[in-house]
Amino acid sequence: MNWKRWSRDLLILTVCGAVSYGCYWWFSQPAANVSTVDAELQSVERQVADLALQRRTWNIAADNLEKLVKNDPYNGFAWYNLGLARWNLCRPIIDARTQELNAAQPDPNRLQELQDKLTPAIASTREALQGALDSARYRNPARYLLAVIHVYQGEVEEAVELLHVALDDGYVRRNGIDSPEMTPVQSHPDYVSLKTKETANLRAASYLMPVLPRRQRTN
Repeated sequence: MNWKRWSRDLLILTVCGAVSYGCYWWFSQPAANVSTVDAELQSVERQVADLALQRRTWNIAADNLEKLVKNDPYNGFAWYNLGLARWNLCRPIIDARTQELNAAQPDPNRLQELQDKLTPAIASTREALQGALDSARYRNPARYLLAVIHVYQGEVEEAVELLHVALDDGYVRRNGIDSPEMTPVQSHPDYVSLKTKETANLRAASYLMPVLPRRQRTN
């Protein structure tokens, strides 16, 4: 038996094994900006959250999205939709407060009770949307929804500033500036500028859309 050859082959195998293990160990270490959530766990919670969002069961969506962002703090989908779910959970409180304000004799105690619920709810909504601002896909929808919240709170200048940033970043939302939730923005001096940017973005997006063949007539 050629012991020298056998020793050389054993040495080569040992070195190759050590290098392979080293590469595996290095790439298996979590990076600071990479998701480390368990894929199976995320899949279950993501599916439940998706279904809840489709059915507009905002409380169930929020519960599962909170688990997602806890396990995966870089999940833009989860942060944005958590903000969306929390904002929709705010709406019944807002409607009740508006109804009370429009009553013949508004109850100040009731108004304060509703405001005490609404203030932390809006704060948590804004916090979730802030978490989506680092996501290339969800940062502009998050900016738009933050602008909606600013409008509700009477902070029109802040809303206009966010809309400028989103539109300059290529955000596309048909009639977003002309939606009822943006009514105060429509009387702002920057409305024409915002509308011009929105139209330009929509036109640019239409050029990028594939041309679909016309549906053949069946009758």
